Amino acid sequence: MSKTTKKPGYFVVLEGIDGTGKTSILKALQDRYLFRKPALYTRMPGGTSFSEKNRHAALTETLNPQSQCLFYSALNSDTMDRLVHPALENDRLVISDRGFGSTFCYNGLPYGAEGLVARTLENLEKAGYRFPDLTIYLTLDMQTSLQREGAQGRSEDRFASFELKAKETVKEAYDLLYTTVRSTEHIDMSDHSRWECVNAASRILAKKVVVVDASLPLDMVIDQCFRVIDAESDYAQHKDNSDAWAYA
Repeated sequence: MSKTTKKPGYFVVLEGIDGTGKTSILKALQDRYLFRKPALYTRMPGGTSFSEKNRHAALTETLNPQSQCLFYSALNSDTMDRLVHPALENDRLVISDRGFGSTFCYNGLPYGAEGLVARTLENLEKAGYRFPDLTIYLTLDMQTSLQREGAQGRSEDRFASFELKAKETVKEAYDLLYTTVRSTEHIDMSDHSRWECVNAASRILAKKVVVVDASLPLDMVIDQCFRVIDAESDYAQHKDNSDAWAYA
């Protein structure tokens, strides 16, 4: 009987609706892992010169749902090819602010394009793409999310201008993908094929999910994320200096 070879590195993605503090958490985790094993900190879309140059267009331009999903998938794939995969092959810890899950939840399921995203994920999986070893799903009620968005004055992307119903739809998509919730108010899931797409995406993107309450004080959320990553990976054991890289 052959032994299963452990894949090098450890890939963590922070996911959740706007206002959950993903960017602040990522920066805090970078500080905490500064003197541990070399790590990579990035975001999707972004991280590479190509993805960063096109990030603004992805966040602000309005395309049809299918084109939007393909655009985001292309940018995320570039980040995977140029940054994430090389870092993992060098046995690094990789932590990303968002991933393909955001594409599914923001651009796919709410607009009936979940089949396209699911097929894209399956094709990338067949091509050997590495998907998260751990997803930290930061949950937040919609009222708190809206309050934090208002305090931050977010206006740079079209998601910030979503109407309340559209934002609630995104939250429902996240719950369907990353939790056992199976009831929806804003997404029509009467078509069985939609469930098949959710299940296909969940199989690839949600291999290991830890849910963290992002309504707690930020320091507590950061501490929970740090402890979860240490518990789920072996990086708590490493103490050598990091040559960590983070996106600008």
